[in-house]
Amino acid sequence: MRTVNAERHAEKRAEILEAAGRCFLRNGFHRASISAICAEAGISPGHLYHYFDSKEAIITALVEDRLDNAARRYQLLINVDDIVPTLLAELERYLREEHSSGFTLKKMMLSDILGEASRNPAIAALFTSFCNKRYRYAADLLRKGQASGQIDPSLDPDATAELLISTADAAETWSIRNPDHEFDKNFAVFRTMLERLLTPPARHAAG
Repeated sequence: MRTVNAERHAEKRAEILEAAGRCFLRNGFHRASISAICAEAGISPGHLYHYFDSKEAIITALVEDRLDNAARRYQLLINVDDIVPTLLAELERYLREEHSSGFTLKKMMLSDILGEASRNPAIAALFTSFCNKRYRYAADLLRKGQASGQIDPSLDPDATAELLISTADAAETWSIRNPDHEFDKNFAVFRTMLERLLTPPARHAAG
């Protein structure tokens, strides 16, 4: 029986995902075919199916990679003492990086996956699961901030988490909506909005 080199398997899988990402960027999820992905990766369909059994499986892997990144950022944030300043600093770092990167697969996924979800129940379920996990991470962080007196206790953490995630996702598309937008000006307003939302009323009055 042939043994599988785990490291080489992971490397090849990553190469296929990168190739698929390039196809998705050019053509969107719906129009990017398995044959186009194979041509981009320089492999045969039979070879691809050793790693992914469908295009949906490739999309799932890309979404899961994004969720893994969100989980790593959450683990960093949940252990800090100054939650609101750290959260805002992390958002600025992330959005500034996105702003400088142009039109990326991550940005395309925010819009194109919604269109794919309207046609494909499996992708719709995947996207819902992805969003719900991100909401839970954010809600847990908000609850910790409320328990420590750093975040307004009157806020519903689950509803606020959905609002924060949706607003941050929209901010990722600033450069798509307006290529000439001024990041610093936009983020200054974004920061003020979130500070006013999250900060307890007593701190507003003291400020």
